Amino acid sequence: MPIPDFQNLMLPMLQLAADSVEHRLGDVIETLAAQFQLSDAERAELLPSGGQARFVNKVGWARTHLGKALLLESPRRGWFHITERGRELLASPPERITVAYLTRYPEYLAFRSKGQPEEQEDAIAPEVDETPAPAEPAPTTRLTVIDAAHQVLAAASEPLHSNEIAQRMLAQGLWTTKGHTPGATVDSRIAVDIKANGAASRFRRVGRSTFTVNNGFVPEAPPAATPTSQAGDRRPATLSFADAAEQVLKQFGKHQPMHYQAITRHALDLGIIASDGQTPASSMYAVILTEIDRALKRGEQPRFAKHGKGMVSLAAWEPVGLPAEIEQHNRAVRQRLRERLHTLAPSAFEDLIGQLLTKIGFENVTVTAASGDGGIDVRGTLVVGDVIRTRMAVQVKRWKRNVQAPVVQQVRGSLGAHEQGLIITTSDFSAGARSEAARPDATPVALMHGEQLVTLLIEHDIGVRRASYDLIELGEDEE
Repeated sequence: MPIPDFQNLMLPMLQLAADSVEHRLGDVIETLAAQFQLSDAERAELLPSGGQARFVNKVGWARTHLGKALLLESPRRGWFHITERGRELLASPPERITVAYLTRYPEYLAFRSKGQPEEQEDAIAPEVDETPAPAEPAPTTRLTVIDAAHQVLAAASEPLHSNEIAQRMLAQGLWTTKGHTPGATVDSRIAVDIKANGAASRFRRVGRSTFTVNNGFVPEAPPAATPTSQAGDRRPATLSFADAAEQVLKQFGKHQPMHYQAITRHALDLGIIASDGQTPASSMYAVILTEIDRALKRGEQPRFAKHGKGMVSLAAWEPVGLPAEIEQHNRAVRQRLRERLHTLAPSAFEDLIGQLLTKIGFENVTVTAASGDGGIDVRGTLVVGDVIRTRMAVQVKRWKRNVQAPVVQQVRGSLGAHEQGLIITTSDFSAGARSEAARPDATPVALMHGEQLVTLLIEHDIGVRRASYDLIELGEDEE
């Protein structure tokens, strides 16, 4: 379908924020793209300037106008939440939020009276996060990854594993990171430094992920001052988004597809990409998809392979020959099975879910109600090893849109004494729903998204049948 304009995005965006939790812009972009059923090509389409994906641009403008009308607030960069005014609007929402509708708010009129445009076709969506970012610590207390690692190794006077280097850097307050794998970050950054600088690197590899200082390192004379060079600046060189994605997949992919958002997080942690925009992940995905399309049009083997739902791998990892054909066939069957779940008659869908719950260990499964949205409500007892018995309330959502946080809250509120909750959906869960389900001070609610549902159905031979064939190979030559 065509990419919606920003006015058609404003009401869905506000409705996504109705759960009153903070939402990350990148997650909302993905949710809206799925809600409007945009293809990969539509998600990857760039503005004429090439500086931003067109859909990302539209979402950015939608958030700008909602923010100027004080329907949304941005407490920190890249995040937003609904305001009391926004909740009042949703209590009696219009069919569509337009620029004309927003003029009822004086703050928005003031914004427009300054000559601000509704939207410019080739303009990068303006920033909305007007709250200043938290002040950075004094420069003397934080170093780059490379400088901090060198300081730790110099003080140790012995080789250290990258995990130990990272632990000492963090413990001494030399470096901070939001990543979950600081050791891998240090490993990669030192490896990049060694590869880029060779014998001139300050580091020397002595084993797998183990490094020491390069005692033969001689600092180069400071270069003549230029507008782009500063003495002592040893920041690692950045890569193109495509080259960075390739490096991350090789280092962290383990020959399995990765979501482009995870690829981007690793690339940012490693410092191998530079992005001033709020949505580097969307830019990363757009670049990868564009490279794939260009390679195919040229009749060349693409560097990357796309697997749907934002998952990407290296094409070199894809199996070839008969195994590749079998894998391709099985992927197609998985997709058709997922689509069939939406077309089954209610009774057939109820039977299928009942079979699955029984197969994975539920007893006394009863359907308590058929919901109006095509899903069902189920209660049963999950038995583990005939020892642990847990009463479960299961809600099954046969949706194409993502399940939001209010559904998790509703399920939790319906639980009886000593019951736990499980939500199964044929689609997926929003970031807010996942956060709500994992809230530590509340009764647990487990989540099963569409891919997991299909995997379990296939694992237990529900809705599919297996076929086997004899494969004949030549025997060894006989003398």
